[in-house]
Parts: sequence; structure tokens; C-alpha cells
Amino acid sequence: MSEQPPEPTPAPAAEPEPVPAVDVVDPSPEPAPDEPATSAEPASSMPVGAVTAQGDVMRRRTDDDVLTGGFATLIRGPYQGRTVVLQQTVTRGPDGYPDQVIVKTRDDRDEPLLVHYENLRPATAGGR
Repeated sequence: MSEQPPEPTPAPAAEPEPVPAVDVVDPSPEPAPDEPATSAEPASSMPVGAVTAQGDVMRRRTDDDVLTGGFATLIRGPYQGRTVVLQQTVTRGPDGYPDQVIVKTRDDRDEPLLVHYENLRPATAGGR
């Protein structure tokens, strides 16, 4: 009888290396309740209720400001002279007031336009 070589013993299974713990960071943290949503200025520099967290203009700084939902006239740019309604803030400046806004024309087209807030002035009437 011939002897057979002994079967090799399997190597012990390697234990998986522990995975280091990773802190999960929310990529878009909510601002603290006492901080303005996107303003770089201290809260005391902007009048309370002037601009909402969504960017709605509720109080004018000067007579040239247009309130959200209000009628306005475009004073510069390719749409100069058109009557519009201020619909929504897209970007804001460091003071919290709008920089770029979406307006809706008050003519047969009723089209939305992206314009600079500084190119708007309050309209005397809604027009159509």
C-alpha cells in the first residue's frame, strides 16, 4: 500500500481589516435659526422682515426697490420698457436683497425672463 501524502491544511481565513469610522457631513447644512439664510452681513444690518429666507422682498430700501409680486418696468437691457411682475429671486447680493430675479411679462407673451434686480423700477400701473 502506498501512502498518500497528507492533504494540506487550508490556511486560516484572513480577518478583514477594520474600516475606519468616517464622519458623515451633510453637504447642504441648514442655517441656524438666528442666521440669515444667504446674507454675509450681520442680521442687524438688514431690517427685520425686509427679505424673507426665500428671497421675497417685503420692504423697500429706497423708492427704486420692487416688492415681490409687484409690477415693475425694465429700465435697461434688451427688454427695456416692458412691464413685468417680480416672481422669484434667483441669486442674492451680500446685503440679502436680490441680484438676479425671474419676472413675468405683462403682455400677450406672458413669458418668464431672468433679469438683474437693479434693472427694475416700480411701475405706476400693471399694464397689458
